[in-house]
Amino acid sequence: MKLVDLDRLDDPRLHPYCHLRQTNWTRYSGLFIAEGRRVVARLLQSRFPVRSLLVSRRRLGWLEEMASAVPPDVPVFVLPHPLAQQLVGYNFHTGILACGSRLPEPELDRLVAPGEKRQRLVVCTRMENPDNLGTVIRLAAGFGCQGVLLGRGSADPFSRRVLRVSMGQALFVPVRWCEHLEEDLTLLRSRYGYTLLGAEVTPQATPLYRLEPPQRCALLLGNEDRGLTPSWLALCDHVAQIPMAPGADSLNVAVAAAVFLYHLNRPSA
Repeated sequence: MKLVDLDRLDDPRLHPYCHLRQTNWTRYSGLFIAEGRRVVARLLQSRFPVRSLLVSRRRLGWLEEMASAVPPDVPVFVLPHPLAQQLVGYNFHTGILACGSRLPEPELDRLVAPGEKRQRLVVCTRMENPDNLGTVIRLAAGFGCQGVLLGRGSADPFSRRVLRVSMGQALFVPVRWCEHLEEDLTLLRSRYGYTLLGAEVTPQATPLYRLEPPQRCALLLGNEDRGLTPSWLALCDHVAQIPMAPGADSLNVAVAAAVFLYHLNRPSA
């Protein structure tokens, strides 16, 4: 492990870690930042290249458990804790960060598992909230989904916040940013036999408990505020909703995703 002690914030090698709370400039830089022991450890286990680590001097002991996983050519920058907090721009209680390199977007074919009859994809048509997106990616991993598709306007799946909320699962679950999401979904249906299932409260929606889970299913989730728009609903083969008590009209989109994925994962009758 290559420890590099630093005591100046103007060192250009620290630039990826500057003022992380104020901006997500890494979205268009080809880089991303992982935060916390568990997420950094998962980055080191993933296929994503690691550029560097940044550790507060008071958290050096945490490196012992992951030292063997750090490639010998990856520098580990060590800063006094006050300087580290000043650099990142917030209370740096986790004490450890890592900078990784982004990889090309996975092709749609990669999200379809050949030979497997039962397949699940989660489609976020426009999920803007990073906490919701991180939770949905973690759910996709937990329920064995083949991947996540994101429409225009969705949060960055490799933002520091999304990675942290997903517990690093965005590094393992294939996530595809779709410039033309409608075309991808149409292709999933026509070429790969996927059923497009919308999660939305409408008068025509089927109660979820009555829905027989399709063998190949792409679950469409709408925007946090507006849900699935009429154009997305028109694209769906089926629309289902979660029955709720009178006076309750909706759930948080990530909570609804958990309920839907649990149902879709149950064994067929």
